[in-house]
Amino acid sequence: MKVSVLFLVTYMLFCTAINAQQTVSGRIINDNENALSNVIIRVKGTDFKTFSNQDGTYSIIVPSRNNILRFSLDTYTSQEVKISGKRLDITLVNDREYLFDLSLDELLNIKVTTAGKIEQSISDIPSSVVVITRADIETMGYKNVMEALGSIPGLFPYKSYLDQTLGVRGFLGGTNIILLVNNVNQHGVYNIVPIEAIDRIEVVRGPKSVMYGTGAFLGVINIITNKTCNDERLNIISSSAESISTYDVFGRFAECKENMSIAVNASYYTTEGLNIPYNELIEDPSRLPILGVPEDMTTENQLEREKIYFNLSTTFNNFYFDLTFLEDYYDIIYFFPSIDDGSNVKKAYNYLTAGYRNDINEKLTLDFKLDYFKRLRSYDFNFNLFGVDNAYFSEEYKESGIVAEFDVFYKISPKINLTTGLYSRIELEGTDKADIPFWGSYLTNSDLYFVAKDDNAYTNAIFSKIQINPFKNLIFYAGIRLEQMMPFNVHHDISQGTDAPYFFDDKYEGSDLSIIPSFALIYSLKEHHIFKLLYGEAVCNPTIQTLYSDLWAKYSSGLEREHLMPEKLKTIEFNYITTLYDSKLSPSISVYRNYFTDMILKAQVFNESEDKYYWLFSNYGKMITTGVEFTLFTEPIDNFKAELSYTRQNTIDELNKEIAVGNSPKSLAYMKLSYSLKDVTIGITGNYVDKMDAIWSITNNERIANSVSSYYKLGANLRVMDILNSKFFLNFHVSNILDQEIRYTSNSNEFSQLGYIGEARSYRITAGYKF
Repeated sequence: MKVSVLFLVTYMLFCTAINAQQTVSGRIINDNENALSNVIIRVKGTDFKTFSNQDGTYSIIVPSRNNILRFSLDTYTSQEVKISGKRLDITLVNDREYLFDLSLDELLNIKVTTAGKIEQSISDIPSSVVVITRADIETMGYKNVMEALGSIPGLFPYKSYLDQTLGVRGFLGGTNIILLVNNVNQHGVYNIVPIEAIDRIEVVRGPKSVMYGTGAFLGVINIITNKTCNDERLNIISSSAESISTYDVFGRFAECKENMSIAVNASYYTTEGLNIPYNELIEDPSRLPILGVPEDMTTENQLEREKIYFNLSTTFNNFYFDLTFLEDYYDIIYFFPSIDDGSNVKKAYNYLTAGYRNDINEKLTLDFKLDYFKRLRSYDFNFNLFGVDNAYFSEEYKESGIVAEFDVFYKISPKINLTTGLYSRIELEGTDKADIPFWGSYLTNSDLYFVAKDDNAYTNAIFSKIQINPFKNLIFYAGIRLEQMMPFNVHHDISQGTDAPYFFDDKYEGSDLSIIPSFALIYSLKEHHIFKLLYGEAVCNPTIQTLYSDLWAKYSSGLEREHLMPEKLKTIEFNYITTLYDSKLSPSISVYRNYFTDMILKAQVFNESEDKYYWLFSNYGKMITTGVEFTLFTEPIDNFKAELSYTRQNTIDELNKEIAVGNSPKSLAYMKLSYSLKDVTIGITGNYVDKMDAIWSITNNERIANSVSSYYKLGANLRVMDILNSKFFLNFHVSNILDQEIRYTSNSNEFSQLGYIGEARSYRITAGYKF
């Protein structure tokens, strides 16, 4: 009898539990009526979730006390729908059309991950943020990463015949801004990703060292290529042809399933490069024969380039994997004009990331990843200098290392979120093998180890950031990072062609513990007025090459000096964003002030015992930048958008206040206009960069090169999609329509005193197929 009663009670409880929940099923499509797989379907307020199948169908068990389902897929419009029956069909709008159709007010709610390593709306991020979407790239026709980044307020491109970088809020970027690709640090390498592979670019301006450590002085750029599941046409092949015999081929393959995804991007690029008369690069062309070239010689065949790129990104359940391989071969003009086929550079980069990210529950997320990087740069220069035949210069630089990071994201309560993490970077190798016999220097047949073979260089850190929402319209952020560069040994085998080589050994004693704070206050007034008050600090550790050079300079001079310490930055910024006239107009303004201290500069020091001057490094530079950025978004009529922006900034060198700072334009202006029909988009871009002075030489008490004039660069793009109802697209782009002469400030090389010449008017046509 007791058994029967127990069975009956159990059966009744079971029936009650069954009746207390229901199964909801349906199908998810996009606005083109194509099935969407891998859509996340979550019961709001619970841990219940599932994914849509390949045909877009889904089925999920919903507790009776819950009646709202949330549907989300990457950058598709997320939807929350109240359950009204056992079947629920959903239509999601894809990224390109969604972003173009969004109101200016809704654009503030686009989710980005770079600022805090978790998804946040732009309006809630404690930074000045700009997002370049795939829709922007296709509409404006940007032909490379640098051109896209140059459209962002406060940023401007800088190019030489050797390399390229970005100017950011009054300074050239270099090691002052972190570039990520799929959240992997590229360690200062720009323009690595073909523009066709990019899904979106997230740019966070201002100091971000609390989250990203050394180098995140002026901001973080994250190029995302692996978010391909938001488009039903995952695969792309395309080919482009451009002026100056420039060609590239690109292909992408992607596959998304319920518990895994894979994306492969590959490209090949080649160009003959600019063809410029040398007499346009030098103030006194009659000196060209002395430098080893005829007066009528041009740079033809001196600036050729060939680049191969491959990237693989994959996920499986909670694991993710990313592999990037790049080989870049190009000719350069460096120090002096080259002869024959020019001076050659080979760069090879390998990046490998493996990680695990898991939403343990609604409150806790864990993310652990390991990054391995290996870089090779080899130079082979060939000059005919001062009548000396075969005055060659060869050098090979290698670097490798591992970065480990463990992050924890914890939702303490509905109003409090905590992010904390551990970070360690290990420099495994840093070597420079050089052979420069015509200089007769200590670099002749030398093996230089920035990190000794039996040692490693460590940088360790711990960080935390808390977000508190005490009221609905108020958010408070506070963060802190503790970071330190540990001691390591350096070594140099020196041989000047003699039978008695000697060695140089020394030790970097490590940096003091850096304490890096940040604070932010965000206030929203009726959701149409957003105020951000931001304060942040950042550090930039000297590179291992700089640390070695400093140790060698002290050794050579015999003078005792303090060891180099990290450069420091403090920034205070006020940001205001609003939307007006039914979200047809959105102005924003940012006012900021940067305090750049402990800058590592060279100083000329006199050794009385030797009666001789030496150049030594020291932390003594100080600069202050004050700037304002004003941006206006408007959508006066349907399908037409306009963005106008103006930046005014002024940088003062506290050591030489009367001398204008080099490579720092005072005014920048930007324009983006776009019009979209069903299958046709038209984009117009404009960039103005003010005149710039070259760097001031304290030694010679003058500029190291000529100043360069301001320029305005205008571009236009026409894109036609789904040609004749097929999957083909065609893109036609014109750069520098006005054919303005563009020059960038140069260094003290005599042949480039007038500045490095940029590209003239060029045409680019791209044909492709999405499937």
